[in-house]
Amino acid sequence: DPAQAAELDEFLRYCTPEMVLFDLGAHFGVFSLAALHHGGLEAHAVAVEPSPSAARMLCIEARLNGVQDRLRVVRAAAGETAGWQEMLAVGVLADGYFVTADADRPRTELTGVRTVCIDSLVREAGRHPTHVKIDVEGAEAAALRGGRETLSTKPHPVVFLELHNKMARAGGRDPRESLALLAAYGYDQFEVNGRPASGEELLTPAIVRLVASSGGIRP
Repeated sequence: DPAQAAELDEFLRYCTPEMVLFDLGAHFGVFSLAALHHGGLEAHAVAVEPSPSAARMLCIEARLNGVQDRLRVVRAAAGETAGWQEMLAVGVLADGYFVTADADRPRTELTGVRTVCIDSLVREAGRHPTHVKIDVEGAEAAALRGGRETLSTKPHPVVFLELHNKMARAGGRDPRESLALLAAYGYDQFEVNGRPASGEELLTPAIVRLVASSGGIRP
């Protein structure tokens, strides 16, 4: 997927020595492993993933790459608060890919998943992120609301956000809320593919992969 390849390339440009990545919606952990490699031996990552099969694969990858002590795998979904929610397994790999369920889905198709929030992860990990990647399939605003304290604290972590406009609207959510939350937290620069972007340019496409930063942070 050229768009996903470009997203990873952009992420690599922002990797820094001793970085701390919170990888929300980590799936098979490409970004987490990239952060640990390009951030050096003092880099750390917290990978949050609701899928049991993907979380299991993450643990295997951590062991094979010898980074068990620097990669913490949390089997959960990122949300506004700690608790539980019902999610739907979809996609080619089925239980390897979880999304927030529509209201009309029968309970027999759903799986109960623990939820965590960014702020509670900071307290549990004892580390403040320098980078936060959010890929939560339309539930971006909830994940951002759960990071109010962390994301409002200077220096602001660089945020790599997959803004799923179409999926959010299909679920009755307004993707503008995610951008408003970032602005309220102090983020004043938004880039797509390495160039400034704003307004409808961020809200019209089905998916936008943006980098949000504050105070002139650039690679």
